[in-house]
Amino acid sequence: MRAAAERFRAIVSNNGRCLKIASGIEKNNPFIFGRLINIGDSPRRQTPYGSPFKNAGPEVWTAKELFEYPELYRQFGFNGIQIGECRGYGSIKGKELDKARKGAIILAKGAKKSGMIVSWFVWGDALFDEFEVICWNDPREHKIIEDFHREQADLYGKYIDHVNVHISDPGGCTRNGCDPYKTRQQLANYIIGEFRRINPKAEGNLSTWANGAFWLHAPNPVGLENYFSVFLPPPSQIKFAKPIPDDAEFLDDTFMPKDIGIALNRFYQPDQAKYVIESGRPLDIWGWYISDHEMRNNMAFNMKNIDKYFKAIPPEAGKQIRYYNAEINFHGWPQIINAYVAAQKMWNPKRSLEDIELEFCTATFGPENAAAMVDVYNAVEGGYDAMIPNPPNFGTAGYNKHLREVLNEAQKVDIPKKWKPNFNFPVPVTKYADMLVARLRLILAVSEAKELVDKARSASKTDSASVKAKSLVFQVVDANGSHIVSAAFAPNPYKLKPGHSIGQTFHAIRDFSKIGIQIPTWYATNAGLTLSLFDKIGGKIKATSEFSNILDGSWIWLEPKSRILSGNYYLEISNPTGDNVGVYATPDKVQPDAVVYFDRKPVGNEDSAIRKIKQNAIRNLPNLPIDPIYNQDETIVHPTYKTRTFAEMIEQL
Repeated sequence: MRAAAERFRAIVSNNGRCLKIASGIEKNNPFIFGRLINIGDSPRRQTPYGSPFKNAGPEVWTAKELFEYPELYRQFGFNGIQIGECRGYGSIKGKELDKARKGAIILAKGAKKSGMIVSWFVWGDALFDEFEVICWNDPREHKIIEDFHREQADLYGKYIDHVNVHISDPGGCTRNGCDPYKTRQQLANYIIGEFRRINPKAEGNLSTWANGAFWLHAPNPVGLENYFSVFLPPPSQIKFAKPIPDDAEFLDDTFMPKDIGIALNRFYQPDQAKYVIESGRPLDIWGWYISDHEMRNNMAFNMKNIDKYFKAIPPEAGKQIRYYNAEINFHGWPQIINAYVAAQKMWNPKRSLEDIELEFCTATFGPENAAAMVDVYNAVEGGYDAMIPNPPNFGTAGYNKHLREVLNEAQKVDIPKKWKPNFNFPVPVTKYADMLVARLRLILAVSEAKELVDKARSASKTDSASVKAKSLVFQVVDANGSHIVSAAFAPNPYKLKPGHSIGQTFHAIRDFSKIGIQIPTWYATNAGLTLSLFDKIGGKIKATSEFSNILDGSWIWLEPKSRILSGNYYLEISNPTGDNVGVYATPDKVQPDAVVYFDRKPVGNEDSAIRKIKQNAIRNLPNLPIDPIYNQDETIVHPTYKTRTFAEMIEQL
């Protein structure tokens, strides 16, 4: 009855004078029983105090705001929230830890008031710092883990119905025999057992997020398409039927009882699901990078990808999946539509995305404004990992004409001061509309600049080979040997001439230990160069080394004395020696924000006419600091998480 009432609320049209609803009968049982939304904490670590975007994190909200927040997601169609202390996410302590603890408890109480399930998200062995794991197989550290989770259970256990055990990134400790299969289960068994000490009915799972190696113990090959490549072993090491310790069988109860489930990584993968179901374990899915993007202080609109994920789920999966979660990491921002789409797709994965979007905008902005706001959402949508949309026709006259038409209709949107949306939003919906229109105006500014730059390049008939280089062939590797950034081999070598340099910007999502680049020498055996890592172009050197006698096509590696923190960096080769030396490059970008530089100038920066077009476009950008990536200085975001601003997007066209 409660779900039916919330569904009724969602589809009632309120024009400010009367409520209307289409006549008819709607019958629907939820496709997935456990529909969870993870209340993420990205602003905790990524925005400094004083930033206008700090309030995108619920930990700075009032108790009343926190208590009422879960009800919004009940109205959307979720029946549970997922929360966590996540002390290592930002390495909080003292007053900050107290604030996070109080916030988690208030959210849990609010969810219970709304009749919702509360799932607890916990890092099993990354307790105090997300990149410093504690070892289960070291006696002293083992006790630290046990004490920590016993304390967590004592504090939160009475509120918790389900525990999702997440073992760090990318998969947890590898010291002292800790492994991706046995040790992870032992950890999950202990942690869930502690919560069951408080609530014997608590359910739980071991998440295989970032732990693709877990599946290498399967007797037969399984698909690993639900993993990002950085969370998988190198291709040469992906071999199945790997022996299991203690003569155990795959997914048996040797290390973890059968009532503890397995959560698949990101989305449904039929081979993996089949093994879980046949083992008699519950099947959960821990979705991430689906309905938000934790690493960028940016609005990530991902409706079409969410639609694609859920449409691909086979009908039988509805009876297999116990819990599925989506996430929201930046709160009070207009990508909240992602959560609505995800919730509705968990009810009915085949339902039309267009219907869901119109339904959301009608309930949020009113029926008179709904069509215009749907168009704005579609115009700004670029997926979870794109700074702004980048369709094939971006920067063309036709694309810009369409954006101007959408903007013209959006500027006619009129939301009365006393407007009440159907949903319990944490901010006035005028904020959503303002942020969306600001984003649309800034996207248009970049696209119009590209149209002018492309015309200028065409007129100059420039055919510089450097313009085709969008990424160098390089790799960034963390302390566990996992690739954080990896560009595939490319057949296009570029020679490095004396007095010149070639470089590449990139973003590392985690701390890393070494960085390498592939070098062509055109069969010369006396080739040498200097490889350097900077915090930015023209910035401080983080590491540098000279190399000589490089073999053709080989890799050279820069290994700093200490790990390099996650963030934005610039890698550069310079000072060539010998007959021939250079670098491989590809016309495909390794990351949306990555740019190749020749002599520290972005590729394609051909002449003064183009330089002037870019300068004018940057000078004429509309002043819209309401957009989180309009400015990315240290008053807006901590340097580690800085990303491209709109001025930089124009600069790098």
